[in-house]
Amino acid sequence: MFVQGILSGVVRGLSAFSPGSRQSGSTAGLGETAGGEVSPPPDASPVKASALRRVADQYDVTRITPREFSELVDRLRRAKALPEGDLQELAGIRVDLEHAGIGADEEIDLVDFYRRRLAQLEAGAAQGASPTSPTEIERTRRRLDWVVRLALMHREPEAYALA
Repeated sequence: MFVQGILSGVVRGLSAFSPGSRQSGSTAGLGETAGGEVSPPPDASPVKASALRRVADQYDVTRITPREFSELVDRLRRAKALPEGDLQELAGIRVDLEHAGIGADEEIDLVDFYRRRLAQLEAGAAQGASPTSPTEIERTRRRLDWVVRLALMHREPEAYALA
């Protein structure tokens, strides 16, 4: 609960950043995700949260290759930083990148990738032009929320330190 409070405070603070401030591009306004406030998984113990922070601090998901992202997920799994369901959700990101034709060593901004993907899915569903299922939209929102969390942990690691 303590960690969740810290993360919520960080998100509120970060959502005040605008593109004209020190952040730019897809990292501006990271707190503004599809699913609302960014917080750790509900069962995140201080030990798991610490392991998650240590690993996430090493990877910038706004400038990462699919191969590096797979390495990130593997390190999270070995550190037992997340439940298996969350790790499977993260592993699905690599599948999405492969389906989008992103090469294993091609650098990508995952926050931008999922924001654009979500916008396309929602626009297609609203126009009835695409056979997008609500499940696909929700899955994309969850993945966007995850990459935003990871981006915040990388960008502001000191904000996630436990007292």
